[in-house]
Amino acid sequence: MERQDIYNSFEISTILKKVVQEVPLTFHEHEAFNNWLQKDQKNRIFFENLKDDENLATAIKEQFSTDTSFQFKLVERKIRQKRKIKFFRVAGVAAALVLSIGVGTWVFINNRDKETQSTLTAFGTDVLPGSNKAIIKLSTGQSINLDNHQGIRITDAGFSYADGTSVANVANAESATLITPRGGQYQITLSDGTKVWLNANSSLQYPLAFKGKQREVRLKGEGYFEVTHNPANPFIVKTDLQQIKVLGTAFNLRAYSEVQFTTLIRGSVSVTLNHAGSPEVLKPGEQAIVQDHIILKQKADVNDYVGWKDGNIIGSSVSLEVIGSDIENWYDVDFIYPRNFKNCEKAHININKNEKLSSVLKAIENTYGVKTEIRGKEVFIK
Repeated sequence: MERQDIYNSFEISTILKKVVQEVPLTFHEHEAFNNWLQKDQKNRIFFENLKDDENLATAIKEQFSTDTSFQFKLVERKIRQKRKIKFFRVAGVAAALVLSIGVGTWVFINNRDKETQSTLTAFGTDVLPGSNKAIIKLSTGQSINLDNHQGIRITDAGFSYADGTSVANVANAESATLITPRGGQYQITLSDGTKVWLNANSSLQYPLAFKGKQREVRLKGEGYFEVTHNPANPFIVKTDLQQIKVLGTAFNLRAYSEVQFTTLIRGSVSVTLNHAGSPEVLKPGEQAIVQDHIILKQKADVNDYVGWKDGNIIGSSVSLEVIGSDIENWYDVDFIYPRNFKNCEKAHININKNEKLSSVLKAIENTYGVKTEIRGKEVFIK
């Protein structure tokens, strides 16, 4: 019974999820994971089976008692069919312990098989995932289209790709704006060494060289920041509703709409409304939500807000509408919902961003109990 309690704990189920997904663990998580493996030989056997597609469902059954034999047979059949959707909507208690970190549904899409497929699917003409693409607009009016590289950096001579290849000379320009379209993302290293990952449908305005007592940039959309430490020159990120002040830290800022989320990974930041109010100081694992001219502070699962940077669309207990907006941005499509659409299903979602849209929609159908159809750049929800 003690081992069953361990499986049910939030910590070990979270760690197992991350290990199976190949997400890096923190020092504390590594220590807890190793202790769990060493505690019981059955734990080690169970974990090894998790990594084997053919043995996954069997491992679940051997470790947990359940009456949901039908669901387990379904798991086995789906796994052996080598579908793109590796983990899908399962109601069984035991499966939820392995595939999720709480009550609800866990969806994990990870395409390991790269076989060629027709672009015409049961959902309609398929849509490829987004990629690294963006443009830079200089203060001189010049525009630069960026290739599908991992990122760019600001140098004394202008811009270069991460591999050192020169992009452009920026003579006479003082500032620039990095713009990603829907279906695009990009990473930039600013002149002070600060790294910014820009999500789809976003823009970052910044000086080519920071001057004065503050390092100030402006964001629309979503960005993940790893700020170079410099106490003498605080780093300021401004949006249309707020500003975030940091010395050296890592955080994610989501500012697509009138509800904006600042999620702190490490370090410390202060969040202040643009026109009034006292700053809210965040600690790692906390989040500030700006809405209706107020700031709310709460604990947050940071993986939900930074997974996009590492190639995943992640959400814990999210509705179709919420996860749908992320899918729209990455695949450059619009979800069309029926009038007065209501769907109360909440799910734990983890989507590999390299998947084609049809694979994502299959998981959406299995999870939320809807039907979908691709028509050009629109996805109709039925």
